[in-house]
Amino acid sequence: MLDSLNFKAKAGDRIGVIGREGAGKSTLGLSFSRMVEIIEGQILVDTVDVKTVDVDHLRRSVTVIPREPTIFSGSLRFNLDPEGVVSDGRLLDLLRAAGLDVLLRRDSRGL
Repeated sequence: MLDSLNFKAKAGDRIGVIGREGAGKSTLGLSFSRMVEIIEGQILVDTVDVKTVDVDHLRRSVTVIPREPTIFSGSLRFNLDPEGVVSDGRLLDLLRAAGLDVLLRRDSRGL
């Protein structure tokens, strides 16, 4: 259970949450995308309460990277862009920029 948690971050900040097992790290992350609804208080993003945002839009806009990264079944391309809205060229550029183009050699289907 999280209790009396307050913090502010500037636009573009990346936040890392650390703590012992059971401290609420996952609950906090899931709360941002409303996978877990909060009982009291509010989560504001750019002064907007996440409870007022369409859940589909919210989940497309907020990214939570778990400590145990998981790639689901399907191609690398599907895992990077399950909705198919990003071009292959843009995905390749992003993989190269992140130094992850080695993943293309692991996935025999490519993008």
